[in-house]
Amino acid sequence: MLLLRKKQQKRWLNRRWLVSPINQKRIQQGDYDHLFQEIKNDCDFFYRYTRMTLEHFEKLVELTKPYLIKKSYRALLPELRLLITIRYLATGDRPFVIALAFRVGESTVREVVKEVCLVLIKILQPLYLSSPTEEDWTKYAQGYWKRWNIPNCVGSIDGKHIRMRCPPNSGSLYYNYKKYYSIVLLAVADHLYRFTLVDIGAFGGK
Repeated sequence: MLLLRKKQQKRWLNRRWLVSPINQKRIQQGDYDHLFQEIKNDCDFFYRYTRMTLEHFEKLVELTKPYLIKKSYRALLPELRLLITIRYLATGDRPFVIALAFRVGESTVREVVKEVCLVLIKILQPLYLSSPTEEDWTKYAQGYWKRWNIPNCVGSIDGKHIRMRCPPNSGSLYYNYKKYYSIVLLAVADHLYRFTLVDIGAFGGK
């Protein structure tokens, strides 16, 4: 523990500053305090910026806020933490680009995205991806028959390989037939294109 503490102290001493001068201007020039607050008044721009309506975003803030509050006085606001994650998921931009826009550290963006995604899974999975009941399967089958004229069908299934770096000591477990390393995203959707079952994380080589 003492060695670890000394390493951490040495790391802090080697830094040029505690907070980058660019990030010190977060409130004056960051996207959250300016651009984001402005586009809340424009439904079209807000949807294009976040890929959701303002109503849905505010509902998501309400659901996640208790899990995103930090006790530190320097901690980011729950709404800002959620917005950073939404922008990352909606645009696919590199963490560095998002960090510059919101005037936060690149490592902070990476940490925030991981934490908020875990919170979203914890909160939204029971609401929107709970295990279907017998009644649900019957409803899906009726929906496929009435809407698409397909009998005895309860779902449409498809998968996707998510590209990744080879994990250490994993051999060929993640090496797929497309000649790159991946994990598998498998999903089942109902007659209205809504996910009913998902499985994420299987070895790409299986």
